[in-house]
Amino acid sequence: MHSEKLLNWMAKKRLLKYAKLYVKVFKKVVKSSLNLKNEEVLIIGDYGCFKRRVSPIITTAYYLAMLSYGIKPKVVMQQMKSASDDADMEVIQALKDLKKKGSVVVVNVSNKLGGFKLLGRSFRRYMKYKNARFVSTSGLASIKTSKLPKLIKAYDIDYDKLKRKQNELKKLLDMAREVRIVTKTGTDVVFDIKKQKAISIDGDYRQSFNGGNLPAGEVYLAPNLKGVNGVIYVDGSARYSEGTALVKKPIKMVVKNGSVVKIQGGVEARYLNWTLKKAMKKAKFPMNVTKIGELGIGMNVNASIIGAMVVDEKSYATVHVALGSNYWFGGPVRSIVHLDQVIKNPRMFIDGKEYKWPKKNELK
Repeated sequence: MHSEKLLNWMAKKRLLKYAKLYVKVFKKVVKSSLNLKNEEVLIIGDYGCFKRRVSPIITTAYYLAMLSYGIKPKVVMQQMKSASDDADMEVIQALKDLKKKGSVVVVNVSNKLGGFKLLGRSFRRYMKYKNARFVSTSGLASIKTSKLPKLIKAYDIDYDKLKRKQNELKKLLDMAREVRIVTKTGTDVVFDIKKQKAISIDGDYRQSFNGGNLPAGEVYLAPNLKGVNGVIYVDGSARYSEGTALVKKPIKMVVKNGSVVKIQGGVEARYLNWTLKKAMKKAKFPMNVTKIGELGIGMNVNASIIGAMVVDEKSYATVHVALGSNYWFGGPVRSIVHLDQVIKNPRMFIDGKEYKWPKKNELK
């Protein structure tokens, strides 16, 4: 496939040394998250853009890590894709050619993988059809190449400890009726979560048909449809249609019966309002765009808020909420958007009892 071409391109761009620097971390990821056996492996990446070459660096690091274990994966590269672009035909063909059972797919993309309607609308659903395992990291162009070490640090965790602590939190949420989030910034919001089941993104994708995103470190759920009420101050990072941004002036969101009814703040709030209005004009179900579709809790002690949502939402002792779709993880909301908003330094009360965050050394 493209492995030799990728290595030559990396050397020409003077990026190969960075990929080699992180091979040790990705050997750990390959072993802890995937534990590859006699399986066909496909790695899909892209070349990023100027000063945002995280995708090709990570793709190369994965490739070299697997080679060190005696595994020779197929590599397919394409140019950076937007949500409206189709994936390259070589990517689509490589996915089509996967064995029906015993395949593993690793995706690292600067923005989106791209559409592949010949195979269906949902990558996750197609992986299930192929009985394939997968890990994916998207939105990597949000991270400047110079900030790559902060991303890599979030991969370099004790996966067993993380899984254990996240399972403890998941059990608490699975049995709970409500969660209340309070912050000094002004957040005071209650989520009705009765009979809802939490999902733990702990990086363990070793079982047959299993997959999710990396870095790991999140427990999340879909709150009941009209069961979110209160005020939320987004003060970490915010997801818009154009990407993720660090928040300088907190975004105030007023939530009634599960929907955001008012947004106030500075430039960040204006961007979010603009994104929602644009989505509502395009959406089949406009009112779903402003629904609170997710409550998520970050548990990764090595993750920090850097302006890339795939990392920000995993940051230890943070909470995030998402506006829009939750249908793919068990909720009733179908929407064309899923916009995560990160809240720093929350106090979390589960059925009235304050949750005590694990000590950092219990997760390292």
